[in-house]
Amino acid sequence: MRQEFFGMRRANGEWFVLGVSGQTRVLVFRDLAVAWRARALNAELMLFWPTPIDEPMLREFATADRERPASFWLIDEEDLAADLQKGHPLE
Repeated sequence: MRQEFFGMRRANGEWFVLGVSGQTRVLVFRDLAVAWRARALNAELMLFWPTPIDEPMLREFATADRERPASFWLIDEEDLAADLQKGHPLE
């Protein structure tokens, strides 16, 4: 069974990114419930909806930042406070 990951995306197609240690990273969630919880607890996510990250999205991310691959930030699903700074780099 394939693992499905989710990011946060606005209606205009813009993905939510976060500055972590001076680097811009796309938020990634392992679970839809964790994404919804983070959205409910973080006002900056209110205009964004959990969206599956699929192969076409990964191709888009591969060249989104001036032909450099995007960096990802896997949110810690064990953090009940849904602190967006608590996570792990995901390459």
